Amino acid sequence: MIRRLNFFGNPNAGVYSIVTDKFAIVPRKLPKAVQKLIEKIVEVPVIATDIGQSRLIGVLGTGNSNGLCVPPFVMEGELTYLKTELQIRIETIPTELTALGNNILCNDKLALLNPDFDEKTRNLISEALGVEVISRKIASWQTVGSAAVVTNKGILLPPNCKKEEILELQEEFGVPASIGTINGGVPLVGSGLRANSKGAIAGLPTTGPELARVGTAFEL
Repeated sequence: MIRRLNFFGNPNAGVYSIVTDKFAIVPRKLPKAVQKLIEKIVEVPVIATDIGQSRLIGVLGTGNSNGLCVPPFVMEGELTYLKTELQIRIETIPTELTALGNNILCNDKLALLNPDFDEKTRNLISEALGVEVISRKIASWQTVGSAAVVTNKGILLPPNCKKEEILELQEEFGVPASIGTINGGVPLVGSGLRANSKGAIAGLPTTGPELARVGTAFEL
């Protein structure tokens, strides 16, 4: 299922949420009716919390079916709640690149990292998510998590990716790769889209052709 949905009147679904094949996380003050709708779209349990007292869940955190990475300023109560509700490995990542969702792109096979992460941090992220990690840009962007969206069925990349890069990312993640935009022409698809193997959420300005590309990319 694919649906258009704004968060707090904002079309940047990727900024406000984390979606995996096992769970989804949304801001604490998101209306219950919207939480239920998201649960129906992506077909996984939705939990509501803030990270570091911020509603920018998708910017600050990232995860897959194996684990979740959160920034060092996550509140103790938030961390306890996440551990209780998710019962997966949750790792606080000590780094200055605290916008982890913007700087990490992952599915259940691989995590692609901003090249600025040091080796120690790369190893910690690998352990937390239970996957191999590699470091590279996507097109001209080091913020790989905001540049693209990947699931266990496909990856959607910005349109300025070169053919060679598309083929490389396809091989690395082990899923078919497509290019597209979101929210009426925005190339940073990770900012305006969230998806898993069951569904996808895009901002309200997303056009019909853009939604069609999302459906093709993730086999929805």
